[in-house]
Amino acid sequence: MYMKTALKNNFEKTLSALLFIVMCLYTCQTYAQMVNMTPYDSPVPDSLRLAPDGRMTKEQAIYDLNALVYTVSEVHPNMYAVCNQGEFMSRVNAIEQEMPDTITRATLYKYVAPLLALLGDGHTHVFPPYNDILTKTVLRFPLQVDVDNQSGKITARYSLFGIPKGAEITEINGVSSAAIIANLLQYVSGERRFFRLMKLKDYFSALFQLCYYADKYTIKYVWKNNIKETILKGATFDEIRAERKKVEKATGKLLQTKKQEQKHFEYQLLEGGRVALMSFNDCTDPSGMTVFLDSMITEINAKKVQNLIIDVRKNDGGDSRIGDLIFERISKVPFQQFGKAFMRITPTTQRLLKNAYGNESLSPTGLYLENEDSLNVPLNDKTRCYNGKVWLLTSNYTFSSAASFSWTFKYFNMGKVVGEETGGMNVCFGDVLEYRLPISQLYCYMSYKRFWQYGADETDIHGTIPDIAVSADKALETTLQLIRNEK
Repeated sequence: MYMKTALKNNFEKTLSALLFIVMCLYTCQTYAQMVNMTPYDSPVPDSLRLAPDGRMTKEQAIYDLNALVYTVSEVHPNMYAVCNQGEFMSRVNAIEQEMPDTITRATLYKYVAPLLALLGDGHTHVFPPYNDILTKTVLRFPLQVDVDNQSGKITARYSLFGIPKGAEITEINGVSSAAIIANLLQYVSGERRFFRLMKLKDYFSALFQLCYYADKYTIKYVWKNNIKETILKGATFDEIRAERKKVEKATGKLLQTKKQEQKHFEYQLLEGGRVALMSFNDCTDPSGMTVFLDSMITEINAKKVQNLIIDVRKNDGGDSRIGDLIFERISKVPFQQFGKAFMRITPTTQRLLKNAYGNESLSPTGLYLENEDSLNVPLNDKTRCYNGKVWLLTSNYTFSSAASFSWTFKYFNMGKVVGEETGGMNVCFGDVLEYRLPISQLYCYMSYKRFWQYGADETDIHGTIPDIAVSADKALETTLQLIRNEK
């Protein structure tokens, strides 16, 4: 998530004098001194040397663990907002005790991913080392599955190896699907269970391989109200692909159509030209969005399109300023996405910012709190604005800057929201920095800011609640039916 403007050096008057003194003590140091403060910047070269098979020693793994804990404690604005500090540090100590004498990158991930997930921040996580876990030749669970974001039920995504598409898998090798989901969820970061279940669908193959690998799988499943059982051998990637081609040839249908690259944003006219559907799939490309909006609005105004539906069901964020470009053209009143933002800059934060953006984005070390009192105003040029009715489609997957967009849309009464509560919250952490563990090189991501959406109540944290609550897959048709009923 990217805040609309860079945080300024103005402080909330209610901040304590102690906080101000801390900032002054930080800023009086030189930049060279500050960036050299972290003990994990330059590990001894010999400590980086891995065994011929790529394994780490226990000491190397603990070094990476401590580097992670140190870095997130230096970067995150409030890592114990959800998780108790004692619980977190007890888990760190337990990991150190549990680690074997030698360890792979995948096993290290298995230890540290649940640790970061304890923080309850969907932006702060460790990325699975897919290439280590799912090699081309490894025997893997032969089915591809979906995970329901409400119930957590596991279903077959395609008809493979005799199990039909849509069959509910209830047990694998004696472990219930509910127990499998509960176990795998501990590796997925997020503020809400439904969001974590959405993400688990993407991670399922790797996490299942990591936790439940076997040569063969006894699978119980329900199909047409009958409980069935079958035994499947583990299969390689090529064997699974061959099975898919075999099924496609037998049925004359493609199991999966070739995915077209998803556009950042696009629109189409529906309902005989009465409705424009804008697919807003990610918050990126401000210059492209400006051109796109001007072109779309010129056309739909000229054609007197009465309803505009903006779809953010597949949008998991990006640059929040993209949303402002849309609001300038659809809002009837002044608006603002964020009411308040807090940023904590330490030498470690500076180093990661410099790695990502260069020197131009660096701020002095300190604690920054900005209250946004002013509102943005819609464009004066009304030919560039849309004056029809606007609708917004949301899902549990709508996250980060897209969730901020949905909150602002609803708060300033720009139209009706249809769909599911968003995965991103009204008070949330964001603006992500990348960090690689020094020895394993696992990719980690962590927030360094906290945001309050405009009008958000910190005692009542939740996502954007839709005006009309329906499952995400029914949101568009529900909205179109509401529009038809207005004739």
